Amino acid sequence: MKFQTTILCACLMFLTGFSHAQNTEAKINFGDEREYKPIKDNGRYTFKAYDKTFYVFSEFISFQDKYSIIVCDEKNNVKSTNDLKYTLGVRGDETKIEKIVGLNNKAYLLISNTNKKEGKHRLFAKALDDDLTFEDGETELASFGFTKGMNSGNWIISVSPDQKHLLIIGELPFESKEIPSKIVYNYLNESLKSEKEGTLTLPGENKKYNNYTAYLANNADMFMVSGLLDKNGDKKPEIFSTNALTANEPVSYLPDLGEGKNMFSYAQTVLADNSFSMAGYYDERKKVSMGEAQIKGCFYYNSESCKDIQVSPISTPTENLIARSLTEVENTVYLLGENYKEKKVDVPGQLGFYNYYYTHKDINSVGFEANGTKKIDVILSRNYSEVSSETELMPVAAVIKSKYAVFFVDNLAKYDPARNGSTYRVPVLVYINNNGLMESPLHFSKEFSSTKDGFSLFSFIPSLATNKLQMIMMQKQDVKCFSVE
Repeated sequence: MKFQTTILCACLMFLTGFSHAQNTEAKINFGDEREYKPIKDNGRYTFKAYDKTFYVFSEFISFQDKYSIIVCDEKNNVKSTNDLKYTLGVRGDETKIEKIVGLNNKAYLLISNTNKKEGKHRLFAKALDDDLTFEDGETELASFGFTKGMNSGNWIISVSPDQKHLLIIGELPFESKEIPSKIVYNYLNESLKSEKEGTLTLPGENKKYNNYTAYLANNADMFMVSGLLDKNGDKKPEIFSTNALTANEPVSYLPDLGEGKNMFSYAQTVLADNSFSMAGYYDERKKVSMGEAQIKGCFYYNSESCKDIQVSPISTPTENLIARSLTEVENTVYLLGENYKEKKVDVPGQLGFYNYYYTHKDINSVGFEANGTKKIDVILSRNYSEVSSETELMPVAAVIKSKYAVFFVDNLAKYDPARNGSTYRVPVLVYINNNGLMESPLHFSKEFSSTKDGFSLFSFIPSLATNKLQMIMMQKQDVKCFSVE
């Protein structure tokens, strides 16, 4: 494992020319720990349900959906843990977990069933008790017909930010490019009572593999984004929007960055004003010489204030930037990105088995005004080359003390000259003000001193709490929840 320990511009390399602002404090609060080891996850996410935060880790193996769930309360205590397994059933009558979601009053397991004999694709909800066991019974949320098992349609699911409504979208089976794509949808309240359902036709050419994601605003505006690629492998998302209650035919928007610019990665979210935002990074798809930066700039779109996508160069072009998240602070929307790569290596003598190594380098934060103008461009320097850990080194952004904050793991030697040569990792927090001033980094070596024998912040998925970042960490066989506030 290699580390970059050169100290530039105090503790972090700050490349945009801004000065440091007066420091805002932050405090780490630990809760009770519990003996538990979750599965080695292929996917992870978090959600709120009533007054608790659910951390979910998923894995598909041996014809089973497997989930590890950790539930923490607002005081950072681990209240319950459990492993959920759901067998897929038999060919022609297959069942799988689509998602676990949280509403204001309860958490639900959303389960789909495709029954070829009946020609029906259904979606059900099963409630979870506080101890993470299933309640009796289930509720059917939506269904549609199909004829071919390999072309049975898909479910797309979203919960409103206020957790009062659940949106279920069924993408009907593909027929042909000439027949418009159709969806069925159901807009339900927190008690799973339908407030509006129907069928909508999407404009444009029908495609077989759309890889849709959905976003639901508090005012019932619904957005669908296709995860399409063009013939060159470049990302070409299309955005569809309508309102679930008025049920007008959806309108579409196809973002175009301009000649020679191609989307490399992007993040998206619904903002407090119920608008939809997308932001990310672009490259210029051309052959680059050895050591030349690949990512040249960034872009921003908003469904209300920036309806024509805006493109800006970034201050320091880099080789690779993955968009991680969007965070709204007052009148600024921040894009968090990371110079990140994954490398897959064959395991000697084991066909089809691989070891994965990850490179986590500089962290980039870009702030956009409502009209898409880039106002802030900050680089935090870091260099972990080809490490076996993926999740604990991913940065996360949050709003703490009403400020935008970036939380990440770095090498302690960069912040404490007395520890020069140390490879001990330490959590770090950096505040960035809306006027572009970056505060001096805060590190938490004292708070995490009891974890010198190894800790893993594998969850790097923030809670949805206001002015607080809640996370979970693993130490040996124990899971512990903590907050930064």
